Amino acid sequence: MRRYVAAIALALSTSGCIAFPFGLPPTTMSVGTGVRVTEGQSAAPPISFRAGVNPLGLSKTAAFRNFDAGFGYLYQGSPGQKVHGAYLEAGHVIARSRTGERSANRIFAMGQLRMLYDPTSPVLGRGAALRFVLETTSYASAALAEVDRNGGVFGWAEGEGAIGFYAEADTSYVANKYSYAFTGGLTVRLPSVVGIAFAWAWAFLTK
Repeated sequence: MRRYVAAIALALSTSGCIAFPFGLPPTTMSVGTGVRVTEGQSAAPPISFRAGVNPLGLSKTAAFRNFDAGFGYLYQGSPGQKVHGAYLEAGHVIARSRTGERSANRIFAMGQLRMLYDPTSPVLGRGAALRFVLETTSYASAALAEVDRNGGVFGWAEGEGAIGFYAEADTSYVANKYSYAFTGGLTVRLPSVVGIAFAWAWAFLTK
């Protein structure tokens, strides 16, 4: 893979174009909504977003591993409160059905520890969550290529890709308030990608 990208970089550097290398680690993202209660008072449905890195997705047997771990950023927002933070997570497969040589359906149970920040409070908060994920997953190993008259992209994708749904219960203590939430939504895993995006120099000169 590294030889493939290096060869493309050398070719582009001598062909009159402007190139931009890029890279993406094995990434997990989720978005959802649900119900939040803060000190006994129901709040407007929160919007929950999370983006993180799960390095074990690079294993060629990723679809059949029993353990997962990751870290990343999370956001939970509602009209009464907006919270940002970082999380660490680890979990174990509780059910799995093989669907191919490198693909499977599975259910993960994940535990999270969270460090949280509310812009209205000078003190960091804390939280924890239990998440169940039902997903279909497979392993990708493929070249990427797209070229047109303005430029293009070359690269390589390697790692686990998945799509599924999650259900989560969390508790937090932020801005001197205890909160509890139950949320659910969509979750996706993206493989690691490295490559080069480029634009032909003459495309800039003719604009």
